[in-house]
Amino acid sequence: MDPTATLDPGPWSPQIDTVPAPDLDTALLLRPDCYIAWQGTTNEGLHEALATWFRAA
Repeated sequence: MDPTATLDPGPWSPQIDTVPAPDLDTALLLRPDCYIAWQGTTNEGLHEALATWFRAA
């Protein structure tokens, strides 16, 4: 299962890469320092985290 398949990064799509991780059942947004900035299986909170780390789209 690819947890990133149903996520919509919206206008940040050109700025991020999605990489399937077969051993995970959740999606992760990693900060530039490799800490987890967001984790989930739905879009809830994703756009807020993207705006924090990638500025407003």
